[in-house]
Formats: sequence, structure tokens, C-alpha cells
Amino acid sequence: MGLETAAYLAIAGGGISLLGSEVEAQGITDSARYNQLIANRNADVLENRAREKIFRAGQDIVRFREEFRELNDAAAQTQRKNGVVATTGTAFDVLLENSVEAEADIQMIEMNAKAEESDLKEQSINEKLRGQLAMYDAKNAARAARFRGMTQAFSTGYSIYSA
Repeated sequence: MGLETAAYLAIAGGGISLLGSEVEAQGITDSARYNQLIANRNADVLENRAREKIFRAGQDIVRFREEFRELNDAAAQTQRKNGVVATTGTAFDVLLENSVEAEADIQMIEMNAKAEESDLKEQSINEKLRGQLAMYDAKNAARAARFRGMTQAFSTGYSIYSA
């Protein structure tokens, strides 16, 4: 094989090396893009779950108020049937204390829902950041693959030039 043929083969090899590194870089980027899509989808799911927590807490509060009202009305009715005046004294204090406790329970439901919402939103943010980090890492890995291919091609070219 002549020197000219060897040079052409070396140049072709360098070109193939460049092409291979570009395919590798594109594969890395495509994989990271897919992982970022998954992370963003997971983030959206978590955000929806956070909104759902608040919505369901609102429903729970409405249901709790209805049940409490029925229970408190029944207690007042029982007091009236027994001849107790429910608008003054101990009977009133009992109904008032029940209302205060019910309001504390409602506030606890709201506080728990907001805490869970906050946790889910934080998880959502972390998912988005994970996706962004995957893309950042992939871009760096793709750059390194391209640089490796260029280095191999230039190394081959220098070897040909030196020979």
C-alpha cells in the first residue's frame, strides 16, 4: 500500500472518528433530554398532587363543619329537652368550647394540608433541578465526546503530516 493510500485511509479514519464522537454526543444529549422530560413530568405530577391536597382539605373542612354543626345542634337540642337554657351558663360554655375545639381542628386540617403542599412543591422543584442537572451534565459529556473525536482526528492528521 502506498503512502498516498495510507494517508487517505488515515484521513477517512479521522473522519469516522469525528462522526463517531458526534453520534456519541448526540446520544448523550438525547438521553438527557428524555430524562429531563421525565423529571419535568414528575414535577408536574407533584404540583398537581400539591393542589389536590389543598382542594381535598377544603372538602374535608366543609364536611367537618357540616358534621360538627349537626353534632352541636343535637347537643343543644338535648340540653333544651332537658330544660337547660343553652344560651347562658355552663350549657353555653360547653357549646362554645365545642366550637373552639372544632375551629382548632379545622386550623389543624389546613395547616397539615399546607405543610404537605409545601413538601410536594419542594419535591417538584427538586425534580426540575434534577432534569436541568441531567441536561447540564449531558452537554458537558457531549462536549467532551466531540473534543475527544477532534483530538483523535488531529492526532491522526499530525501523524500523517509527521510521516
